[in-house]
Amino acid sequence: MIPRELKVLHTAIAAQVLQSYIVDMKAENWFTGVFKNFVNNFIAQFVKLEGKFFDLYFEHKEEDTVKLYDMFDKYIHTVAQVPLWEMENVKDLIDAYFIDQKSMTGVAKKVHKYHKEKV
Repeated sequence: MIPRELKVLHTAIAAQVLQSYIVDMKAENWFTGVFKNFVNNFIAQFVKLEGKFFDLYFEHKEEDTVKLYDMFDKYIHTVAQVPLWEMENVKDLIDAYFIDQKSMTGVAKKVHKYHKEKV
């Protein structure tokens, strides 16, 4: 079970990354009509909540918050590149990581090293 404080932090970071993506998409005119109005309202409401959660963490632990934001953004970017029909394989890798972090980290390092040497 994830402690409530961490859930709030995870939600704040995830929402901040989502807001960034939505603002970018809005600037590229992805949204029209009723959905554009919804997005504008979402952003306005999110900015109000942002001060209560994300900004609070940022003020107290700026460096940690920036690292978390960057890592979450990288995670979303990486996961988004995996086709949905292959996500079961990724889930299996993550499950194996929870069973034996040291071994799975070692496997990842070997794979990275092999591909760096190959290139």
